[in-house]
Amino acid sequence: RSSDLSYDQIKSLSNLIKNDESLDSIIIATGKYNNMVYSTPNGKVFDSYLTDKAAKYCSENGKYLRYHATFDHSHIDSLIARICKQHNIDISNRSIDQLTPNEIEILKTHKNEVLAEQIAFTRMSLKHVEDLNKKYPGLITQYEVFNELVEKNKKDKNSPYEMVWEKYFGITTSDIMNCFKDENGNYIKPNGIEFMYNETTLTESPEKRKIVEKVMLQIERIQPGFIDSFGDQMHLSDEDVMTREGINNL
Repeated sequence: RSSDLSYDQIKSLSNLIKNDESLDSIIIATGKYNNMVYSTPNGKVFDSYLTDKAAKYCSENGKYLRYHATFDHSHIDSLIARICKQHNIDISNRSIDQLTPNEIEILKTHKNEVLAEQIAFTRMSLKHVEDLNKKYPGLITQYEVFNELVEKNKKDKNSPYEMVWEKYFGITTSDIMNCFKDENGNYIKPNGIEFMYNETTLTESPEKRKIVEKVMLQIERIQPGFIDSFGDQMHLSDEDVMTREGINNL
């Protein structure tokens, strides 16, 4: 975490990145909702300050920028916290995995509200990516549009894997895909950009891979060729990463 590092340590890391010719791309996570949309007295605003700084850094140091991410699992937590607060549901001592079925049904009554926000955010993000590539030609070649769509209840290892936006808000894969359409119903995809779907630790279980494959197939059926590449990242803090079961699932 940057808060644990001194200025000199951060500067040293920056110099290492600059001088490492084997590192040609940097994933910039400031494209997430919580890093781009802020509340003001006059409502929410789209502020790309952090991402613009990252783009400038990458451009000045000869690195590609991988944009991350429009539908991101971390935003689920903040949405749930906001809605629970509106309904006086106390989750201060609970994780979202401990929500009751009735509480999840309350979340789903906010589907249209959440979906409208995501549609607006997606369109603004796509426009911003286009604008950055005009300012810094060829800077962004990959855009992680989806990050960690599939998860299970981490408090219950026997729980099924589910598409989280549908689980908590009733937002289906089809609903998500509609966020990438313009006002005329045409899909928006900036020129020269590959759309990427990123998951995490698919070595967890065959069941997780099965649900991820199901979501991928749904996306492909709705709009063939929409996803250009797929990534599987590893969280070294995940319990299953280094277990014998995880290794056997490779």
